Amino acid sequence: MGLTGNLGLGRRSRPRPTCDLAGRTFLLGVGAQKTGTSWLYRYLAGHPDTFLPVIKELHVFDAHFRPDWFGSYDQAFARRLAEALDRQRDSSRAHLRNRVQQLLDRALITYDIDRYLNLFRALPGPRKLTGDITPSYSVLDASHFARIRTMLTEAGMTPRVVFLMRDPVERVWSASRMWARNHGITDANLIRKEALAQLNRPADMARNRYDRTIEALEKVFPPEELFFSFYETLFREQTTRAICAHLGLTYRPADYEKAVNASPRRAELLPEQTHLVQSALAPVYAYCANRFGDGLPAAWNMATARAA
Repeated sequence: MGLTGNLGLGRRSRPRPTCDLAGRTFLLGVGAQKTGTSWLYRYLAGHPDTFLPVIKELHVFDAHFRPDWFGSYDQAFARRLAEALDRQRDSSRAHLRNRVQQLLDRALITYDIDRYLNLFRALPGPRKLTGDITPSYSVLDASHFARIRTMLTEAGMTPRVVFLMRDPVERVWSASRMWARNHGITDANLIRKEALAQLNRPADMARNRYDRTIEALEKVFPPEELFFSFYETLFREQTTRAICAHLGLTYRPADYEKAVNASPRRAELLPEQTHLVQSALAPVYAYCANRFGDGLPAAWNMATARAA
């Protein structure tokens, strides 16, 4: 008997129950990469008023709207499906069944974007909030966000966007360390080379352009649907309470000690390399300093002064 048969997915029995999404809140987590989104997902997934997919990053809209940059997410989905199932080998039967079903639902979205909300209708309800936290959504433009918002509101849902930022140099360096971890690379010089290479790759640079992401979001979503914050101040009760209020959730204490998806910090960028990254991203520093003023974390202010 095949895998889906063992899990009860291949039987022609009663249809899966569906959840009416009308009246619920939908969290669209648009990034940025390496800004604490994995921690936020873990916190929200454990909240009794949420029903999030077991897949943290669905990679639907980045692959659909920017296939030139992210189409590989769809092209390699069979491999990603196999890897995900292998990682879940020791999970409980119910958890594995749910993950398999959601991965299959995600695979079908590749061929029909209108199936997107079906994935959430199949989640258990009734609860207040569901959503999709995929950091590379930060590269989308206003027309893409408009289509997403229309999809959500036509289903009777209330959109709530969360966009987290991090000192751009730190974000680039963290992304490079993640790349090294994923590829088994420990040579500091190779990791530094990867950090500088990001400055020449359009998709990577788009992740750093917080100014463009914010402007695109504000063209589509009204202020009450938007929440902007920072990695440097994320792991605090005040910020957690603010996020819960934005999402309409009752605050629950969070674990700020446990890092999620952290990359080993075995080295640092050299001073001249830091300056190169800061100079390339000077418009982002300037925009954020002007936009957030005293609300910008102190570490950013120091970086801004060095980049000026």
